Amino acid sequence: MVRYIQEAKALKVEAGEFSEQSHKFSLSWPLDARVYDVPLTLKWKLPPSWNSCTARVDGQQMNSSVTATAGTNAALVDVPAQTKTLEFVKK
Repeated sequence: MVRYIQEAKALKVEAGEFSEQSHKFSLSWPLDARVYDVPLTLKWKLPPSWNSCTARVDGQQMNSSVTATAGTNAALVDVPAQTKTLEFVKK
């Protein structure tokens, strides 16, 4: 649990290309990859015009779930450690 918390605090997420159909992010993991190798669950609030999406991690499709809370949709995706790019694509 401690590794997960440290990894989550250290992860840097930077916004990349945005369009009506997709949103991309760059990820950087500054901690030692041999020790901090736990996948992190990331939550992203979907734009109002999106009801659902798929997630791509370093170009590979990943399982993601969309949850609705108080009228707001959010995507949850388990991102493997050391992932470089994360992209959400509107369904």
